[in-house]
Amino acid sequence: MAKSGTGHTREKSDSKKVARKLQELTKKLSDKSIYAVKKHYDVYAVAEIKTNASVVKDLPSYEIADRFTTRLNRGHAKVEHINRRLPELLTEYQRKQFDRETFLHIINNSNDANRRYVMYDRLEQCDAELEDLLEKISHIA
Repeated sequence: MAKSGTGHTREKSDSKKVARKLQELTKKLSDKSIYAVKKHYDVYAVAEIKTNASVVKDLPSYEIADRFTTRLNRGHAKVEHINRRLPELLTEYQRKQFDRETFLHIINNSNDANRRYVMYDRLEQCDAELEDLLEKISHIA
């Protein structure tokens, strides 16, 4: 062991050993799929870095896409599992979004006060259902 100027000993590195470890690490990383969040217009997707192909599409928020990405990168979830359960929840989410837009349109354009009150109630119920759906979507992975 060689002495450094600080008085502490340091181990001399074996360049062949370091190169072998670096090559093993490179092989492990090249075999593993790495995922990242990608924005496409007003929705988000989870894409595989190597191929830049979207593996989970049409996610409504960045937080959900980020959660899926974290779970996939850590190996706690599989793409097949997510894609099997996600379409029906996304369809329901889109229906509720359309209903919400319809209720807002009626509230803004109606002259009948009773109709507006009913639409306010339906809007509140729809918002609660949307929150529940987002919670379900985020807990798939």
